[in-house]
Amino acid sequence: MCRKIINILLCFSMLFLLNGCGDDGVKRSTGFKGKVYFESNRFGGESYKVNTGTCYYDGKRVKKLYRHYENPQISSEGKKLIITKSDKGRLEEGLRVIDLEVGREQHYDIPSLIILKYKWSPKNEKIGIVAAERGENNYIYDIYIFDPETNDLKKITDNKVPKIFIGHFSFSPDGKKIAYGMGKTQKAEDGRIVRIIDVETGKLKELPLSASNVAWSPDGKTIAAAGTYYEPDGTMNIGSKVVVYDLETGTYNVLPRPEEKVYQYEDEICYSPDGTKIAFIRVENSGAKSLWMMDADGSNRKLLIYDGYQIDSISWGE
Repeated sequence: MCRKIINILLCFSMLFLLNGCGDDGVKRSTGFKGKVYFESNRFGGESYKVNTGTCYYDGKRVKKLYRHYENPQISSEGKKLIITKSDKGRLEEGLRVIDLEVGREQHYDIPSLIILKYKWSPKNEKIGIVAAERGENNYIYDIYIFDPETNDLKKITDNKVPKIFIGHFSFSPDGKKIAYGMGKTQKAEDGRIVRIIDVETGKLKELPLSASNVAWSPDGKTIAAAGTYYEPDGTMNIGSKVVVYDLETGTYNVLPRPEEKVYQYEDEICYSPDGTKIAFIRVENSGAKSLWMMDADGSNRKLLIYDGYQIDSISWGE
């Protein structure tokens, strides 16, 4: 009898964990739509130090997908995943695209580039890339657009200065422009200016924001930026808040965050496919990372995943 009771309790415990409400630190989120893909630096099950993999969160649980695959970027309709494969910390050259509907995986070798970041274009046909050319210019970072169908590679920016950081970028909904944060100098403490570049003409526009991570809203009206921003008198406000810039009015709104200083800053951000939510990584004072979600106006903040997965590189698809 006792053994039967113990078995029943164990079954309930396993169901509790699998549903994302147990010690794995995953929270249920009522009404959550789509899936947030992320890189976990605590994928588990390996003896060596580098221990990464790709997972997704669907509002109920975390699903582990691919060991040794990093920086997952999902297409907006949730069908294609760009990913990079690693072998004990060493990244292979090029990119991989996984068709999630049929499980087909395609490797695209781009030997001329050292690739750092990438994202799908709005129609999920082309891939934007932040990379440096191999050889003498391997510390000069630029943005490129790669066509998987033709293997055509187009350079969008024309940076001349080495070791200038380019952060996470974002396409406009029509694919004609790209917003990105780029260092003012080689020194990180000098801040990063958020720029918008026209993909065809190369024309640049600077915004009164300094951020490493930006996300263009699906309706095309605003750009969310995680990092610092500028006061009306031009001085930089060294903060850690998500700022939403209105492209029509040229004004920005600093989204509210808890007054208590219980964490360091808000890092990578992305909009939900319908534009009503923003997912972001919160970096705690200990350096641990957790996944959060809020309404697009900064209200109704919810914790989705505790720091147990040590989250990086988030993207949200249907």
